[in-house]
Amino acid sequence: MSLLRCLIALLLVTALIACSASSENGEPARAGEPEGGRAGEEPAGPPAPPPEPARPAADVSEVPEEDVHEAAQACNRFAVDLYGQVKGKEGNLFFSPYSIHQALGMTMIGAAGETRKQLRKALHLDGDAGNRLLSLAALNVDLLDASSKEGLELSVANALWGQSGYTFRQDFLEGAEGYFGAPLETVDFSGAPEKAVQRINAWVARHTRNRIRKLLRRQHIQDLTRLILTNAVYFKGFWKEAFKEKRTRTGDFHLAGGGTAKVPLMRQSGSFRVAGGDGARSLVLPYRGGRLAMIIILPGEGEDLASIEEALTPERVASWATGGSRSDTDVTLPRFEMTCSFDLKGALSRLGLADVFRSERADFSGMTDNPKGLYVTGAVHKAFVKVNEKGTEAAAATAMPMAECEPRRFRVDRPFLFAIQDRETGAILFLGRCLDPRQP
Repeated sequence: MSLLRCLIALLLVTALIACSASSENGEPARAGEPEGGRAGEEPAGPPAPPPEPARPAADVSEVPEEDVHEAAQACNRFAVDLYGQVKGKEGNLFFSPYSIHQALGMTMIGAAGETRKQLRKALHLDGDAGNRLLSLAALNVDLLDASSKEGLELSVANALWGQSGYTFRQDFLEGAEGYFGAPLETVDFSGAPEKAVQRINAWVARHTRNRIRKLLRRQHIQDLTRLILTNAVYFKGFWKEAFKEKRTRTGDFHLAGGGTAKVPLMRQSGSFRVAGGDGARSLVLPYRGGRLAMIIILPGEGEDLASIEEALTPERVASWATGGSRSDTDVTLPRFEMTCSFDLKGALSRLGLADVFRSERADFSGMTDNPKGLYVTGAVHKAFVKVNEKGTEAAAATAMPMAECEPRRFRVDRPFLFAIQDRETGAILFLGRCLDPRQP
């Protein structure tokens, strides 16, 4: 399934085509530091096997394979769109577009009106929303099944964290479990915010084998926080042909800004798929089982990485994954590890989701009957990747806190138009404007 290979490859390939350890708000995250992240914090302990994630409850046995492929392609389109928004950050960059797409997909279940339209467009889930969500559920099941069949570890977990005593619509809760396998866990954001944060972070850590720690901070919880949607993705795969550690040597890595850095360079020779064209060369490194692979895109001679990023499309990624031919190749690849953190509120707003984050515009009336409604107050994401001679380990998590909307404000303090209308017939009886209330 080439599209599914492309989907997982997008989770990994971003590490190699540009990688930033800076967040959306400019706070640096240091490559290679433990996921907790700062000096003085307790380092991550040894990875523990993650719990079995809850599978989507919906029956996906009749979902056509082409619909599953289309769901993967929707995720890939979103991946490229989001990459375009975050690629301007300095330094390394690594994230899981699949994790973020999952979290946003859960919000779409309870969205209505213009908010729902924006989500469907940004997530590339056009057409019948129910069918698209069912296809996402089928994709999730397919990926979870791959873990047991392909000799690798791949886990996708979702959960809802709701304020104790707050009432959510039953169809929203059923949709979250049906399409995303996301059960509702109750916490007390109002009375015990620290405990709620600790509990959610513990869930994330368990589902990422302790690679993503302290996803949420106390400041992510507001007085009116009523719901947090979370996703966690974990992947561990061994190369189909491992690099021999004895062949790893320190060598020069040529930096984008000029100069070189001494880094450990792994080497192996074998038959690999290599493609070239459009100013870039690509290499496919398969994992055991053959279904998943890492795609490496290298700018051609005289080309810079920025030009490749500008031309990045799902179709080009697919061509890099399946194009070219197998040939005897001597591969040299740096060994690396990095952790990246993001506040994605700005990036997602620029993708057309501005209303989602606006108390006065968001429409999530499908989540609750509470007349005040809910809106998304943030989008927090962290990702980890480690590439060595044996293979690759990657993890990511996304959290989207949602708060009760504040009373809507309408402050008339600048020139305005006004009309007097018969609301029964719609007839406008008077129409005018006010530029200066002081003038008669």
